[in-house]
Amino acid sequence: MNDPIHGHTKSGAPITDALIEDLADEAERGFDPDDLGFIKRESAFVLEIREHLLREEEGVFARMRQLFTPEQLIELADRARQV
Repeated sequence: MNDPIHGHTKSGAPITDALIEDLADEAERGFDPDDLGFIKRESAFVLEIREHLLREEEGVFARMRQLFTPEQLIELADRARQV
């Protein structure tokens, strides 16, 4: 079964469940939060998340506002808050 793609890194590599699990495993093995390598990776991760959210806000959410009624959007928001 193909791993779903959740987005792409700055270098264009797909962000998959397997990649996320690999990174989580690596993190569980131990990072020193004061280590420069950790700080750089953390900063890169935060930037990736911000870019992903911006793409959703500018693309997906804008398109949803075009396609759904205000009532449907409220219902979706209510359902999302329950998760």
